[in-house]
Amino acid sequence: MDELIRAIINTHLFQVRALAKTKPKLLKQLTPTGQSPLELAKAKGHKRIETAIARAVDVHAYYSATELQQLLVDYIAEMSEEYYASGWNDSIECELWALLVGDDLEGDLQRRWTRHIDPEELVDLRFLVEHTQSWAMWNDNQQNAPDANKVLILELPDWLPIYTTWLAKHLNKQS
Repeated sequence: MDELIRAIINTHLFQVRALAKTKPKLLKQLTPTGQSPLELAKAKGHKRIETAIARAVDVHAYYSATELQQLLVDYIAEMSEEYYASGWNDSIECELWALLVGDDLEGDLQRRWTRHIDPEELVDLRFLVEHTQSWAMWNDNQQNAPDANKVLILELPDWLPIYTTWLAKHLNKQS
């Protein structure tokens, strides 16, 4: 258990993923402070570690639907920060969705990122999509409405036409 606690506290994502796969019983144990590993990860605030652990436990025992949607938003924002040094990079929601569904625009998307995206991150995002049946996108209209949310959570039937429009625009640019 100490190994998992250290990996969470020191933000060693790959080690947490490995322990979740090779020693899943650790995820059911409590830390000396009485927290589950998932609760410790939540408290630490590292969304990719939190999601890696959430994938290996009964996620609905720890999260409400709204909390899972917020985890999706925070996960995308954390990726944006790491890959682009930007809280929410322009069109990151569309780029990530394209990678999730295999529309890599002939490799153009992957070249735009500062480094290769870990396939486990896409698995994490798929997990969050499956459990929320939603996707997050930047709210371009928030400047006109000061009380509007910066990021919108859309159910998949509402998101897919937005993505399809974005994809068509980017496919036309390549032609």
